[in-house]
Amino acid sequence: MYDARVEADSITQYGERLTTVVFTLPRINLAELNTHRVLSKSSASSRAVPVTTQIKRLREDSFEPVYWGKNQKGMQADRELTPHEIADALAIWHEMKESAIAGSERLMNLGVHKQIASRPMEAWMWHTVIVTGTEWSNWDHLRINKDAQPEIRRAAELVIAVRNASKPELLHDRQWHRPFSVPEDDEVQQATGFRLTTDERVKASVGRCARVSYLSQDGRRAVEEDIALAEDRLLQSGHMAPWEHVARPMTEEEREIFGRKRAFVAPQSKPSFESTTFWRLGEPQYFCGNFNGWIQARKLIYGEQDILAFER
Repeated sequence: MYDARVEADSITQYGERLTTVVFTLPRINLAELNTHRVLSKSSASSRAVPVTTQIKRLREDSFEPVYWGKNQKGMQADRELTPHEIADALAIWHEMKESAIAGSERLMNLGVHKQIASRPMEAWMWHTVIVTGTEWSNWDHLRINKDAQPEIRRAAELVIAVRNASKPELLHDRQWHRPFSVPEDDEVQQATGFRLTTDERVKASVGRCARVSYLSQDGRRAVEEDIALAEDRLLQSGHMAPWEHVARPMTEEEREIFGRKRAFVAPQSKPSFESTTFWRLGEPQYFCGNFNGWIQARKLIYGEQDILAFER
């Protein structure tokens, strides 16, 4: 089902807001989400969930369209089918789902791995993602637009609503935006008698962000396992996406390094690829990677852009 919640919401003393939202949308809309490259994303994966679990989820709650548009030219459907036609379309939709489930079961019984056996069912799956970013405006504009597909528009409306209802926490340059953090992370650990170091707290958050891939982020907190997941399975194998969700505000020195004047197109002007005279300068921005005013944990890892760098 559609769902959205803010998992972490932080702001720098300069007003740069970083928000992490976990939300669920139809898997058919995943490609539209992935076009927003300025947002950092980690997703639940069909490869990580057993076929039997996927089938159980589809039996309990499968996706069905919220708007049955009538076929016409173009990408948008201005008119909807009649109630009778919608009933027929919905029956066909569920017949197709049952056929896909039956095919996946046959592949599974044949011994085919879930990374293939689960794929025929994806049209009916819900998809859970963790998304973090400072720049949400294009997502907001494009995905609640009247031309957006109604299914992703519903997800976008939920995401906007929970962000608007959230109040960001002020962080300074030695503090970290840590999704899925819990008070126990900052307390003395019963097992060791010591507090977690900043390094360990960052890695614990990274590991928990990665668990979204398994849809196992259900409140269970085994901090040693989360740290080990970040250190052993993510870092060593080059899985860097979960490291993007954890970040800290830039220091003053970093703001000097990354600060630059923002360029934008003058009003009423059309871009010309033979000239740059139409550019004007605006307020400075401080981008490192795809975040403004923040340093991702990923950017503090040597060779984060090239796994082979670890071997050199």
